[in-house]
Amino acid sequence: MRRLWVAIFLMLYTATIGLNCAGTRSDEGDAFGKFDYVEEIGVATDFDTADKTRRILSRLNFILVREERSVNEFYFETQWKDRHPFEDEREAGVVAARTRIIIRTRPKTATGFGGAKLNRIRLFAENEVQYASSHEWQRAAITPMLKEYLDDIVERIKIEFRSGMRRF
Repeated sequence: MRRLWVAIFLMLYTATIGLNCAGTRSDEGDAFGKFDYVEEIGVATDFDTADKTRRILSRLNFILVREERSVNEFYFETQWKDRHPFEDEREAGVVAARTRIIIRTRPKTATGFGGAKLNRIRLFAENEVQYASSHEWQRAAITPMLKEYLDDIVERIKIEFRSGMRRF
């Protein structure tokens, strides 16, 4: 009987691990990895999350158009920011490009010192382009040069959150 319970436990454990891994991002071939940019920023208190996110987005010339806060989440969304197409986008026929940033948080934990709530911060970026043949904005793949641009934004944000971060 004990072996049966151990076998059932191992199957459930394996299934749980498999389900958790099934949601991870892949940059090879699937639509999610191809069109979406998602990066972990770090951890911050409620105050730092709200204050620093607004300040950083403004400094990067992104205009905040939507900000929501619930008990468990912060949500920041910027206006589309026009930018010059990168070389690899121009080679694909892109004549105009724009990017939008969304920052979302989820609660991490309450610390033992004063019960400060910490948030896990994640950045999402969306990309749209116009081709010479059409004036409609179309969702576009994250090219290597765009990824480099977005990686730079993420690094700047990470530095801002790390600098002056309070210890609890």
